[in-house]
Amino acid sequence: MNPDILDILMIIAVAGGIGIAFLLYFLAIFKRSDSPASTRDSGFPELDFTDNHKEILQSKSKDGTTRTGDELNVRFDRAKETAIKAELGNDSKSRFIAYMTHEIRSALNIIMGNSNLMLEDEAKVLTDKQREYIDTIISSSKKLLSVTENIGEFSTKQKGAGHLQIHSKPFDLKKICEEIIHEEFPAAKSKKISLEFVPDQNLPPFIAGDSTKISNMLSTLIENAIRFTSEGHVRLEVKNLTPERTDNITLRFMVEDTGKGIPECDLKDVFDFTANDVAIAERRGNIGLGLSICKYLAESMGGTVNAENGKDKGAVFTLEIPFVIPTPETSAKTISVKQVKEEIKPQVSLKDKHALLVEDDPVNRQLEKIFLQRLGLEVDIAINGQEGLERFKLKKYDLVFMDCEMPVMDGYTATKEIRKFEAGKKRTPVIAMTAYALVGDKEICLAAGMDDYISKPVNAKELSSIVSKCLQV
Repeated sequence: MNPDILDILMIIAVAGGIGIAFLLYFLAIFKRSDSPASTRDSGFPELDFTDNHKEILQSKSKDGTTRTGDELNVRFDRAKETAIKAELGNDSKSRFIAYMTHEIRSALNIIMGNSNLMLEDEAKVLTDKQREYIDTIISSSKKLLSVTENIGEFSTKQKGAGHLQIHSKPFDLKKICEEIIHEEFPAAKSKKISLEFVPDQNLPPFIAGDSTKISNMLSTLIENAIRFTSEGHVRLEVKNLTPERTDNITLRFMVEDTGKGIPECDLKDVFDFTANDVAIAERRGNIGLGLSICKYLAESMGGTVNAENGKDKGAVFTLEIPFVIPTPETSAKTISVKQVKEEIKPQVSLKDKHALLVEDDPVNRQLEKIFLQRLGLEVDIAINGQEGLERFKLKKYDLVFMDCEMPVMDGYTATKEIRKFEAGKKRTPVIAMTAYALVGDKEICLAAGMDDYISKPVNAKELSSIVSKCLQV
């Protein structure tokens, strides 16, 4: 096999192992979250690297250099130390969850980014089977990302009302649903069941709402349906309940399966995830966190979600959500369809444009530099905020991409110092590129003087769109 492919696979394997370890450790701590003591005092499991783990992480390449697993191990040790010292009061748990989801997202950025690079760069040499393996890595990484997002939403839910932010903007619902069906198709195919999408003919081309949260809910419901269906089909049906309306509409999303259904004794608790419901969740074969988040998100958006057993067999989950139809007459808070079309127009020319990438993690730094170079940018790098500030003062840059959590000087402080240095001069766009993606993290970046925000794992299309927007004259 090509040595470059082996190196990428090594990076993916190590990052994946660390991401899973963080998730398992979070679950171990959450399971005993009633205790106010520290992890050491409460008897939580110690994170343990056996000699075999260390041997893998510290393995040498043929040229004698230490592989990237050694670098990722540093982050793992930092997380372990933080976890052991953390008090498990509500505030401490929130900080702990923020840190853990940050580290998992950083690892997923490496896994998904390198997997996509392999598909692009090695397309001619990969066999169909190898391509299928990589697609599976990406698909599974997306599922882990979904779990990570659910953990963040669950943390927000525990804080109480008023903490969840709904970002409403126009989107193509039919396209979103088709993308979800495409992503879930391999799982359905592996079980030899059909996965169907039945859209209402009266759906408007665009609706205004939080497309990310809608996608999260639908993915959760479809994944659950596939998990509990061994034969037959899983069907997503979308119906417009108010076709006569031209301003506000209510849509019904119905996910139906031909699986074993839900025991009647569990139906009333299917959307709950509390200490008393863990046994129910385990009996059904999943942790139940996703369904709890579905209910929380639906109600936060003014909607409802219900579950019932089908007439013959299987289960039916029904989600009803109100939306706004974006038109020129809609209130100023709603983005028009014209603006949506403008957002997807071709990007501006990036020839001779210079970017500064400030990122402390060497693996993420290498990956993000490749992403930016493929957009056509010339890229300089800095390994912390202090070095980034010094480089910025010595050279004119068109864009700055700033990580937030770094040693010596963090990204927030570096950005504030950049704005002081620029006082009276033309403002240089600073884009946060961070694995902090919980509620309020974007607002913290903007308050520090950054102009935009992209969360890890980095999406190439989103990155291209943000770069184009920031460089528009």
